[in-house]
Formats: sequence, structure tokens, C-alpha cells
Amino acid sequence: MIESDKIYRTGLENVSETLLVPLFFKAKETLEKGVVRDYAAVEIISHIEYDFEKMSTDTYTQNLIAIRTKILDSIVDEYIRNTENPVIINLGAGLDTRHLRFKHAKWYQLDLERPMELRKIFFNDDVRITKSFLDFSWIDEIRERKDILIIVEGVLMYLDKKQVQSIFSAIGAVFKNSWIVFDTIPQSFVKLKKHKSINLQLAPFKWGNSYLSEIEKWNYGFKKVTNYHYLSKWTNWRNIYNGFKVSLMQIN
Repeated sequence: MIESDKIYRTGLENVSETLLVPLFFKAKETLEKGVVRDYAAVEIISHIEYDFEKMSTDTYTQNLIAIRTKILDSIVDEYIRNTENPVIINLGAGLDTRHLRFKHAKWYQLDLERPMELRKIFFNDDVRITKSFLDFSWIDEIRERKDILIIVEGVLMYLDKKQVQSIFSAIGAVFKNSWIVFDTIPQSFVKLKKHKSINLQLAPFKWGNSYLSEIEKWNYGFKKVTNYHYLSKWTNWRNIYNGFKVSLMQIN
């Protein structure tokens, strides 16, 4: 558990290092009294040795993270309210704090070794699974098989299309009457060469999605429920955030 005066080095690199981006911006939103209130993120940031200053002027990404957080929170809230025994699988959990806001569910937190070592410092998780989400043996560690919500947040854009397909294929083959929620970037962002908060040389964007019909056509058992377009929630940002969305699909 966290020690009150200790500062921790992250030891993160490449894609894993990107977990600090949403953590920082949720903390910043909280301190600035924005749309997100995540005091756990504020506390964690104060105990991490990292150059967060380089992100401090990236209001574009801050707004994206804030909107994404609010949308995902609303989906999780609705799922828990409508499910007798809610079970949530958080793929690529990083230092996500959502389980602290929604305690009336069983949470499986899954990530690579170093992110999970950091989670042990800051959280008492229900279940931790230290594996890549591309190592599908993680599925064997999930006791439940139906009425589950699977969250894939801030992950899929760093995978190529075949890797994304493999995730949907593995999940669709096992879990039934369940849901998956994930965020996607516009396909145009795959060509992006520079980002204020992310080193795209070490963690390049590889996959974007415009239409859920693409995923439905993979025939892995997924059906569109709805898209939550960022611009539909905050219309005054219409031209700035066009193409970014959170998607909810049902697993038949």
C-alpha cells in the first residue's frame, strides 16, 4: 500500500507509459474543478516521479480524457444498476480508478507486470491478472461467463487490426449475453506523427474505427448497441473532436 511520504518511480516504457496520460489529466481536471472528480488520481500523481509538466498545456487531450471518463462512468453506472451480480473486466487497467467510484461490482483488473506492480502499491483490487490481454489464457481466470461488462479503454488504438480482431474473436467465443465498451480514434489519427502527451515513436497509433458495422462483419457475435460521439455530448466542440467515440456492443 501507499506510504504517505514516498515517491515511486514508474519503470514504465513504450505503450505502458501511456497509462500516465489519463491519470494525469483526470487529476488535473479534478484540481481545476472540471467535469471529472477523481481525487484518487490526484493522490497517486503526488506519489509518482515523472515529468508531467510536458503534458500540462495539452488541453485537447485533457478534454478528450474528461469526456471519455464521463461517458464510460455513465455506462458502468447503468450496467451496475441493471445487473443483479455485476462483474466488470478491465483490460489494460493501468492505474485506472473507476472501481473506487463503482464499488458495487466485482472487478477483474488485467495488465502487464509493471503496471500491475504499481496497482499493488495504490489499490486493493478484487482480482488482479498479470498478463497481456493478447495472451488469452487470462480468460481462464475469469469465473463468470455471462452478464459481464468488459472495458477496453485507451488501448485499441495502439494495436493493429489483426490484434484487435483477435481480442474480439477470443471474447466472443467465450462470453455470452455480455457487453464490451471501448473507445476509438478517427482513422485519420493513425497517420499522426506528433502528439503533445504521447511519444508516437514508442507508442504509435495503429487502428482507428469509423463504423461499428466493420466489427459486426467480423462475425464474432458482436452487435452494435450505441455509439457515444464526443461531439454529441458537448456540441460546442463539434469540429474539434469529430470522429472520437466510445462504443458499446453486445456479445450474443
